[in-house]
Amino acid sequence: MTSSRTQREFQCPGEPAGISRAVHLARLADGYPACRECGHRDDAEGLTDRSRKRIPGPRARKRPADFLTDEGVWGELHNGFDSTLAGRFAAGFGMLLREEIGSPGAYPCVAAATDGRAVTQRHFAQIVEQLRWAGCDVVELGSVPCPALPWAMGETEADGGIYLGNPQGDPHRAGMRFYGRGGRPITGIASLQAVSDRVDEEPARPVRVSGKAEQAEVLDSYTSRFSECFHGLRPLRFVLHTTCRPVGNCVERLLSATACRIVLHESETAVPAGPLPEAAGHFAAAMEDDGQRLRLWDERGRPVAFESLFLLIAARVYAGELSGRTVVLGEGTGQVLAAALEQRGPAVERCGPLPSEMHAAMVAGRAALGADRAGRIWYGEAGGSVIADALATLALVLGRLSEGDRPLSAVLDAEAARH
Repeated sequence: MTSSRTQREFQCPGEPAGISRAVHLARLADGYPACRECGHRDDAEGLTDRSRKRIPGPRARKRPADFLTDEGVWGELHNGFDSTLAGRFAAGFGMLLREEIGSPGAYPCVAAATDGRAVTQRHFAQIVEQLRWAGCDVVELGSVPCPALPWAMGETEADGGIYLGNPQGDPHRAGMRFYGRGGRPITGIASLQAVSDRVDEEPARPVRVSGKAEQAEVLDSYTSRFSECFHGLRPLRFVLHTTCRPVGNCVERLLSATACRIVLHESETAVPAGPLPEAAGHFAAAMEDDGQRLRLWDERGRPVAFESLFLLIAARVYAGELSGRTVVLGEGTGQVLAAALEQRGPAVERCGPLPSEMHAAMVAGRAALGADRAGRIWYGEAGGSVIADALATLALVLGRLSEGDRPLSAVLDAEAARH
């Protein structure tokens, strides 16, 4: 927390708004997690001895490498993953891109986007500022679903991309994903360690003049890909949960000219597994992982197995004719799905569990469809883009349900009985 001598205002680590001294003391007495990182945690005058005992002890400082995961940089907002660290990772990524280009006078172009949460506004501002400090030109895409970033990169000449979001569906956490040219995911501890190595120590500034920054609108072109899928829909009603607000905005935009109606539930907390009692409609859906993953519940509120959803999507993508096609399955997707696909005729290619491995396998095999262990469905598009996109999955589900008047459970049963 920071305080002014006159107003005695404080600010919790990782939070954008200031708080009063009374709130500061109340949080100390309540053992508020952010107090572990607070520079004024010892300013407890006015608390009883009993309340002082509840003040959480200081937490050991984490190293940048401690925030690495297989898919990016994740962290608790009250446990070290602050705007400064996010900016340092962005600078490290920018310097890595400069080294890869190998031309001292060149300024790499980096596309940057966010899920728009208020709690990470400072994080995003630091990401943009530090990319420019590292000698990168930045294209700010603003608040968009995560799939819109790699898609936009596939349409532009961007050398890299960073997405700041809420991949774990936790209001107290945030994450950064990194992309290479063409929207290729940069994943795996070994690959991300190259970024982290440039964060451990304060680097020398690589350029004297900061990179440029400009803004770009991509939602219109991103959602226009689905326009045809949203024509001729029957008047479906469904519940949509999302942890990424821009996703809900995209769905509402696409459905505005249809007879479909949604009950939109926006929350930073992911929907738990299990039945949904409020699925009073044709179905319910949850769009998670920053808009990359779709989970379904049928009209009875029962969860739809991922295998059933994927078979439905595969039949839709390949117009019911899977024989001779190629489908990529990531490690951990299980034998049930592989066996069901093999009965239908496509060639099943295997790859590792990482998004970068899925991307490489689908590009090499020219596959139009893939699935990974996280429950994401990947789509290979014209031009070589490979994207996990929950909006594409939802569009295909709506189209399939609009072919008749059967409920989702009956459509899934019919697809399962085809072979």
